[in-house]
Amino acid sequence: NRIQIPNYSPPNSLHQAKRDYAAELRQENASFELKDREFEVMILYASGCTERQIADMLNKSQFTVNTYLKTIRDKTNCRDRKSLHSYVSEHGWHGLEQFFFSYIPEYH
Repeated sequence: NRIQIPNYSPPNSLHQAKRDYAAELRQENASFELKDREFEVMILYASGCTERQIADMLNKSQFTVNTYLKTIRDKTNCRDRKSLHSYVSEHGWHGLEQFFFSYIPEYH
């Protein structure tokens, strides 16, 4: 009573399946690798906010924001604001700051 799936070969082990899935996520650079706060910081930073502005908006220290940015750069392989802005635009996230962060004066 098994369903036959053409061209399917099961992984050698569950461990191998997990490793393959993790590799696919890294290859696709999946957005859910970012935690919620990292995503917020990325959107704000890519939209042009400074580290100080982000820290003030999120009630965090500038050191904490810089730590988030380092993690974001590591996860996205974006080394500067321009490449991060391109990354956000390519994923269709450009403009999200207006929905998530209504307290940015530019979006009132």
